[in-house]
Amino acid sequence: MISLRNDIICQGPVPKDFPGVSKYSKIRVCGCIPAVKMTNTNHIYLCKRWRFRPLVPVSIILVTVFFFVMTSIFLFPYYGFEGKIANGVSALLFLLFLTSYLQTICIGAGFYPFYWYQKQLEPNNELFSNHDDNSPSGIITTEEQYNWAKSKPRPPRSVISREAERIVLMPDHFCGVSSSYIGKRNLKFFTVFNLYAALFCGLLISYSLRLIIVQIRDHGWVWKFHFLFAFVTIIVGLQLGGMALMFFGNVCYNTVGGATTLEKSMFFGNTKERFDRGVKKNFEIIFGSWWCLPCWICPIGPFWCKTNDEIMEGEKSYYDDALFNQTEFTDQNTISV
Repeated sequence: MISLRNDIICQGPVPKDFPGVSKYSKIRVCGCIPAVKMTNTNHIYLCKRWRFRPLVPVSIILVTVFFFVMTSIFLFPYYGFEGKIANGVSALLFLLFLTSYLQTICIGAGFYPFYWYQKQLEPNNELFSNHDDNSPSGIITTEEQYNWAKSKPRPPRSVISREAERIVLMPDHFCGVSSSYIGKRNLKFFTVFNLYAALFCGLLISYSLRLIIVQIRDHGWVWKFHFLFAFVTIIVGLQLGGMALMFFGNVCYNTVGGATTLEKSMFFGNTKERFDRGVKKNFEIIFGSWWCLPCWICPIGPFWCKTNDEIMEGEKSYYDDALFNQTEFTDQNTISV
């Protein structure tokens, strides 16, 4: 673990090779949503964390809203009182999914600025002290900044990512479904939204399948909208629900061993000695204290009031003396799903 003691802090000038912090301007997306626009790349960031790439997230939300509304109108009423209960359950699962999904995007993986190392050396330098860890000034916007950060020691259990354009805490993968990087702070939300997506799809599939079986048994094949819509619901539900269940299972499997997807790739699966602290502790690292077990499946963040340094306390660095110069650890930054 990299540690810089306060009693040996250097208060000298910023080195000449330092590429400078990033510049940005404040804007509003759609005229009302606060955001920042990076000067060199023109990338737009919302919540200081999420790079604005709305196509996939908006599509996912529209699809889930569509099926929730349509099944409420054309599927569940077919079952009378039981259908009303099932519709209420689907509404709850939908809201839990949507809340977790949006928090996965808005909270982000947890980031350090690319100049983390220099800030540790000079914490009182105005160039760094005026910016917190989420400041857009720490977003990488030039190749010089990336190369400079890559040449310096990094925080414990963190990598420099081109995709995230910052240093990512406990990186897992870049998630194409949410267009955001998954790491320490949002891995729980990623897990939970996949759980509720799988349950939501499973509920719709089960009731759609029952409707089809009853219709065929009593009337044979019928060209009615609710009958055909049930087929579409099953097909889409199997695809989305199966994918969500696979992601949920993968996170749980990795957590049992104490490592993330990227860590297993970086260390070729040899992660037990580095990261495994026992199943209970491994899950606490992601989901919070064991005493808050009921909250593990709720869209509630376990690290709301904690700084990056606090949630990464006790973690080991990926880069010991033998591995520090192996730059493929920084460049291998994304496993898209």
